[in-house]
Amino acid sequence: MTVFPRHPAAAGEDDGPPAVVLPVGVRDQIVGALRAGHRPEEAAAGAGLRLQTLEAAAVGDGVLAVALTGRDPFTREAGAVRQRAELLRCVALGMTLAAAARAAGVPESTLGLWRTEDEPFRDALDGARALAEASREAPRSRLSPAAIRLFLQSLREGRPVTAAAERAGVSTSTVYARRHRDPAFAAWMDTAREEGARTRTRARFARLPPPRRWEGRYRLVRQAPGAGPTEPEGDPPAAPGGPAG
Repeated sequence: MTVFPRHPAAAGEDDGPPAVVLPVGVRDQIVGALRAGHRPEEAAAGAGLRLQTLEAAAVGDGVLAVALTGRDPFTREAGAVRQRAELLRCVALGMTLAAAARAAGVPESTLGLWRTEDEPFRDALDGARALAEASREAPRSRLSPAAIRLFLQSLREGRPVTAAAERAGVSTSTVYARRHRDPAFAAWMDTAREEGARTRTRARFARLPPPRRWEGRYRLVRQAPGAGPTEPEGDPPAAPGGPAG
């Protein structure tokens, strides 16, 4: 069977098998076998491939990668997983967040929802951006005491790490480098992020409409069997002109 290298240069010396593209029919056959419950090595053998070749093909194929984990890649949940992974991959390679979202097919509204309500994704996104910044080998700014105070205050206000770092005038790679070597700073950062999560929760509840209050009022009336309603018990209401003479 013929498989095609994704990049010609990848066919040279490398630490692992080069990324490959499987013919469409072969890829569909393998995905079908995986969805039917076959183990990856069985699916690969059924298509005349080695397992390493199949895993290399999954590098650029989200459907195949998800199928290799034993999940159905065509469910809505699996689609969201693939989109998140592709977006993070693009960001880690240095693309802007907006460009990465477009490449992954993620609408702006969906991205905003993930960043607001999905803390693991938000953390992964911060890490991907930090990785991209570190790979550029840009000079790192110093975390001065004033920058630390502004950064932590921004976290307490509910901002994500990336936005808090930008506000403090430092890169996220600088923040995570300081966190790695300074346990005290890591503890301050964790505390500030927990407070920020509570701040976001309070803000969401504050945007909810207030509950409707209902005050029941009752009047006691006497009604003979079979008769219509009568006047309520007690003194009759005063006439508009004042008490009767």
